Amino acid sequence: MAELETAVAAWIARYGGEEAQWERCDEGPALAEVASRIGSVPRAFLDDAVDIRALVADAGLGGRLAALGWWREPAARRAMGVGLWLYGSQQVLAPFSPVLTAERAVGAIDALAMRLAPAADPRTWIASADRREEAARLALMGAGWLPAGEDTARARARFDGLDSLAHDALLGEVLERERHRAAIAAKLQDARAKEAAARYTRE
Repeated sequence: MAELETAVAAWIARYGGEEAQWERCDEGPALAEVASRIGSVPRAFLDDAVDIRALVADAGLGGRLAALGWWREPAARRAMGVGLWLYGSQQVLAPFSPVLTAERAVGAIDALAMRLAPAADPRTWIASADRREEAARLALMGAGWLPAGEDTARARARFDGLDSLAHDALLGEVLERERHRAAIAAKLQDARAKEAAARYTRE
């Protein structure tokens, strides 16, 4: 658990947390399509015996996933498998509309493995409609997308209602602490930028 708590903190540090993510989102694929593919992930992608690092390399994402720092954690490894299936399924089934590019896939996989896996094991994403929707919404947000037909307010409200991490007593504290740190860091960065701009103007 401690390792995956660290993953949550690392995800927020790398991506700026939910606030920053939502601000970057534009319209993406239909939620139902993403959730359906999560529900149909082949067992091989969830098999703990599979070398997830080899799958990542085969997908051409080697060296880009922050989540690989937690490849030894079973839940994180399975989450990466689900994310890799979402990306690779476009060749087996059909591309998402819009297409899930490698860059967007990295964000989706990191979010699933570092933000959701600590609170909800990926095997529950298959069995539970709520967890599957949560995973689909988080994958979309991590990829920089809102579900097709939803605005930011609706997407955020629905995700917040499903958020396993925020509803977990221990991990919820970690989440709030890291959100606070991210907010302070953003304010400091903004203040430095304004100070630098003012100095440049004076010069």
